[in-house]
Amino acid sequence: MNIVVCVKQTPIPAEAHLDAVTRAMVREGVALTISSIDRRALLEGLRVRGVMGGSVTVLTMGPPDARVTIEECLALGADEGIHSIEDIQRHYDEGAAMGGSLKLIKLGIFS
Repeated sequence: MNIVVCVKQTPIPAEAHLDAVTRAMVREGVALTISSIDRRALLEGLRVRGVMGGSVTVLTMGPPDARVTIEECLALGADEGIHSIEDIQRHYDEGAAMGGSLKLIKLGIFS
């Protein structure tokens, strides 16, 4: 069984804050980690892989520094990581982008 887990890099809650003018999340100088829900999904994927066999691929999107999220997932036991790089200043539809990436994985176009 091949398992794909979508993960997102989020600020550590105690350090999260918004810019007073733009109301955008301030990313500079804020420690980031895998969201707690996504971490649990990854751990469940790893558990299922242990029982059923196969592989676990993690998929994330975001600025270049989101690569750290992939590296953290690989350290936890994921077999492969895919990082779709997006311009953080642009407004984009994360769901549509991730859905498109999953279709490419299914078709074997990108792994």
